[in-house]
Amino acid sequence: MSTYRINMADERLIGQIVDPETLVQRVPRMEEFFKGVEDMRAALAQEADGKGRYTKTSGWWKGSRTMQYVGTTPISVRAAIREIDPGFWEDPVKVVRFYDLHPEYKVKSVVS
Repeated sequence: MSTYRINMADERLIGQIVDPETLVQRVPRMEEFFKGVEDMRAALAQEADGKGRYTKTSGWWKGSRTMQYVGTTPISVRAAIREIDPGFWEDPVKVVRFYDLHPEYKVKSVVS
């Protein structure tokens, strides 16, 4: 069984593909998507119950102590990344790193 590890060339290519300025320039409707992500981030921060004990992020719903989701990406962006790295979205380490490197797709916010 072979193991695929993302290399720096793949990571740079993914970074070029998901760059918000490039996406908005090529696909103007993506501007609405990024505004929606900002609105979602604000709404989830308002609904969050302070910060998580260990994560220090606003990732917990009031009362239930269940987690919010981390981020959102358009299906076209997900498909483009899958073309570069077929197992990308199944690897939680890669997904968390992606959202850390590209905060414009994150909907959770850090609470100080």
